Parts: sequence; C-alpha cells; structure tokens
Amino acid sequence: MKFVLLALSHGLKLLLVILGVTLLALPNAVAAKTLTMPEVSAIIQNHFESQFSHIPRAEQKHYALRMFRITGDRKYLDPIISDMLATAWFIKTDLDSIDEPGYAERRTAQHLRTYNVESPRSRSRYELFTRSGTMLFDRYLLYEMNKLDELGLLGTPGFENSEKVFEYLRQVDWANFLLNPEAIRVFSAKTIGDIYYLRDLGIVDLTARYKDAFLQSFPDEEDDDLNAKEFEAKVYGLTHIILSESRYYQHAIDPTPFQWVYDWFDRHFERLVRESKPDVLAELAVCYLISGQGDHPMVDRVRQALLWAFNSQDEMIPSTACDTDLQKGEHRNVMALLVFNWPDQLYPGPYLMDYEEYRRLWPQM
Repeated sequence: MKFVLLALSHGLKLLLVILGVTLLALPNAVAAKTLTMPEVSAIIQNHFESQFSHIPRAEQKHYALRMFRITGDRKYLDPIISDMLATAWFIKTDLDSIDEPGYAERRTAQHLRTYNVESPRSRSRYELFTRSGTMLFDRYLLYEMNKLDELGLLGTPGFENSEKVFEYLRQVDWANFLLNPEAIRVFSAKTIGDIYYLRDLGIVDLTARYKDAFLQSFPDEEDDDLNAKEFEAKVYGLTHIILSESRYYQHAIDPTPFQWVYDWFDRHFERLVRESKPDVLAELAVCYLISGQGDHPMVDRVRQALLWAFNSQDEMIPSTACDTDLQKGEHRNVMALLVFNWPDQLYPGPYLMDYEEYRRLWPQM
C-alpha cells in the first residue's frame, strides 16, 4: 500500500508538471512543502556521494566527470583516475595489438558475445552490428582514443602507440555505417557521439553530411507521426548534437550553427515537456545553458519539472516508473544537478597528467 501511495503521489506530481500547473495554482499546504532548488540539489548530491561505494565504477566515473566539469573540484578526480587505472591495461593492449592480423575480428567477436540484447532496440542494434564487419570494435576503439584525448593522455607513458591506432581508424569506412538511416534511427545519440569523436580527433569530419543524413532519417514533416519511442530517439539525437559539440560540458558553444536544432525544440516545446523523461528534460535544459541561453523558457520549465519529480523520501529523482535504484538513477540525477547548478565557468578535462594524484599512481601500473 505504501508503494502504491508513493507511486500515485509521484505520478500526480509528474502529471501536474505536464499540464503546466505551477505552485501558485496549488493549495498553500502543498506549496509550503516544496523544497527550493538549492535544497533539492544538496539532498541529491549528498545522497549519491554518501553512497558512492554502492555505485558501479562506470557510473561513479560518469557522475564524477560531469561534476568535475561544472565545479573543477579535485574531490571528483579519484573516481576518474580509478576508472582510468582499471581500464588502462585493456586500452594499452588494443593500442599495442591493433596491427596484428585478425585482431580487430577477434575483439569484435568478444564484444558481440557480451552484447546486451534484452530490449527490442538493443536486439536491433546487435543485428546491425553482426552485419557490419568489425564496426562494433571499431567504435569501441574510437571511444578509447577519445577518452585518452579528453583526459590528456594520448602519447603519454603507456599509451605511446596511439598513432598506430589512428592509422587504423582512418581506414575504417565510417560514413557507410554512421550515415546509414537504419543506424541513425536505432542509435541516434551514439552515432552522433562517434561523428564528433572522429572530428575532434582529426580522423574525418562527417558533421555536415551527418546533419543531412539525420534529417533524412527523421524528416520534420513526419514529426507528428512519430510514436513515443521514435520521438524520444529524435530528441536524444538532437540534444546530443549540442552536447557533443561541447565535448560533453567542457566548453560553451555558439548556438548560431545549431539554430535549426533550437528551432525544432521551440516548435515541439509542449510535447517535449509533456512526454520526455527527467534525464531527457535535463539534457534539453543543458542544451540551452551551454549555449548561453539560460533565460529561455525551457530552462525554467525543466527546473520546475525536475523539482516536482524529486522524491524527498528517497532523496533522488526516481524514474517515471518510480524506480529509485542508484545505478539506474545516476544519469538522471547527475543531469539534474547540472541543470540546478550550472556554473559561469566550465572545467575541461581533467587532464590527468596535470594532477599529482594521477602521476603518483600511474607508475605502479
């Protein structure tokens, strides 16, 4: 019964946000219980950081990286360094072995054996990769190189063979996969990430061609016919164009080249607020914040929605299904923290070689 009441309460709060109901329209007794944005932010942050050891390493790194980039606080270095040290041997092995005959094929087979195929969308992605040669491993290798680049580690001790990997990556037919409408429709945010990794690493610039391919895969004239999942895929894709341009919260961006994205957001403002999950809403707000448009109505609307979605008993923003699992909720809640605490200055990196905490530990590896 308690769970049912909590679920009903949470559902009512989301419904009120969806309908655009403000605190001023509610009874004073309800409004009086509403926490402020700094209060909610502090509770969420304390909840996750006090239970950090209960969150898997990947989620710890994801959280710490985003918090570092909006605060520059060195306390977030440890999870980033721990993740780097835990994965360094695997990355170094790929760097050292990429020119061995059959290596990419073997690594692709390993990735396929462990690929998650629990959902219809993941099964579609798996089937796509089984028809795409070594692309599953190629994308992973590209991710590894971007990770080293963002942390300032390309060419540093242990990662000297990066140029050998770049030579390999330049030979991959990225356009054939990343501009494929099938890949874009089932994999929009990930394909966009790859497009920008390729550009930022100087391998190939497909950004202009990707915009055309994306609009052909999700034509605007068909927007009204998109079901919930298709609409979400298009929104994810569009937000990640902006987020990828910023290298994920490392620097502000000029909104001018992306006005077509913001115009689309404006045209679909009400449906976005009505149908988007909390983490998607947060990413929408960050798209405006990171381009210096913090006064846009979307930002305030999202902040109000996130405040209302917050569950004070569980000290976090649950999923729309009222799930309060720490691991599953990390992305949703750290994105809310970005929206609640957007700074005047962003902090790139961290470039780990600049920090004694990393330099002290690395020789031991």
